[in-house]
Amino acid sequence: MAPSRAVARPVGQPRRQYALRYEGSAAEVANGRTGAGISKLGPAGRPNAAVFSDDGSRVLTIGGDVRTTASTGPSAVWLTESGELVRRLGTDPQTFTGAFDGDATPPRVATGGEDGVVRLWALEDPAAPPTVVGTAVGRVVALAMSRDGRFVAVASRDTTARVWEPDRAAAPILLTGRRDDVFGIDFSPDGALVVTTGADRTARVWDGPTGEELLAVPADVGGELPAAPRPTARE
Repeated sequence: MAPSRAVARPVGQPRRQYALRYEGSAAEVANGRTGAGISKLGPAGRPNAAVFSDDGSRVLTIGGDVRTTASTGPSAVWLTESGELVRRLGTDPQTFTGAFDGDATPPRVATGGEDGVVRLWALEDPAAPPTVVGTAVGRVVALAMSRDGRFVAVASRDTTARVWEPDRAAAPILLTGRRDDVFGIDFSPDGALVVTTGADRTARVWDGPTGEELLAVPADVGGELPAAPRPTARE
């Protein structure tokens, strides 16, 4: 099986890393250090991406490769150690990114993709339809949820990022100021700060509740910055 790049970031437990590898329509969770198999997910298709929860207990397989008929399965959430299916997330293979909400109760995941719609899915009720958080301008290329589940941050192809508060009917906070596409986004552990990275080769830190830009750091390396580092919580 070929390995994917998905790796868990365990919190509050021994430092065990996971990876997802797949072959055809079969997917397997493996120990990210030793390569030993842990559990089989299936049929999971060949996902566009995969994300592990912060504690490593769940894995989200996102979308499917629409170029092959064997790999058009929907996104889904699985238990990492057993491979048990938690719930499937619709039938759209053009979902490209997703995120867990960390410590929130009840647990939820957010997804986004080609249609720009950000959806929130409850994990405790597999039959419940998703809640539409909002619609970005263009494809959703990255998203993140704060650990308490209060905020969803989204990067799209219009050089901006948006922060929604799903449980309130309010317009999103716009993070503007970049000159090119935004590729990565994440929250600080306390949810107060947002960091973005993008094609202009900078990492920018924002005040989440207001959208104020606090810091811009040029990147000294060539190429794009595909992922956002998690910022440190504000003092």
